[in-house]
Amino acid sequence: MSELRMLGDSMRFLKPRFKPIQFKPIEFPVHTVIRRPRVGEPTSFDRREPQNRAKPLPKQMVKAVAFDRVRNSPRAIYGSTALVKQIPNTNRVANDTDIWSQQPMTDCDVMEDKLDSLAGGDAYYEQVVEFDDAIDGHKKLYQVIDRETGESVMDFSQKPENAQTVKLDDISYEELKAMREKLILILNDPRTSEKRYIKTAKDLRIIDKFLGIRK
Repeated sequence: MSELRMLGDSMRFLKPRFKPIQFKPIEFPVHTVIRRPRVGEPTSFDRREPQNRAKPLPKQMVKAVAFDRVRNSPRAIYGSTALVKQIPNTNRVANDTDIWSQQPMTDCDVMEDKLDSLAGGDAYYEQVVEFDDAIDGHKKLYQVIDRETGESVMDFSQKPENAQTVKLDDISYEELKAMREKLILILNDPRTSEKRYIKTAKDLRIIDKFLGIRK
């Protein structure tokens, strides 16, 4: 019995005194594919969750706020709103207000805060859209977006140096003949989408009829 005990004691010193190595599975790095945004696709916007969601303001009230920003200032309204103002007897509907500004990003930020304040909560957010192959060169559009509908209510862009405007009720609007020339350029641009082509052609017909231009 004593011999077995002595053998057991001697075997105890033969046991390994190190812990087995535990191999972890190899973790391969995850590569993020950076995709270049398409023309007119939003490149950045306010992702913050609303702290105090509120109901957006009526469209006419939003337009009144936009007009107040432009009135008696270097800014000017262009696009469909300018067309409707100068040619009121048409079925053309201007859903948003396009504004030329010398500081479009600042104006967008101020107007988003203004609308949120009037709504009593976080009813709007800001979005930036890039047009890197626009006919007038690299262009950014700063938008105020309605959180409820996801649609833009105000668009701000850099005012062109050669912008031609007409003043009505203390507000500057894009002049119709200058607008017509721009619409023709858009129609002749092969990069113009079918949807925009149809809308542009309709606006051109409205202007031509008003100005008495026959083709």
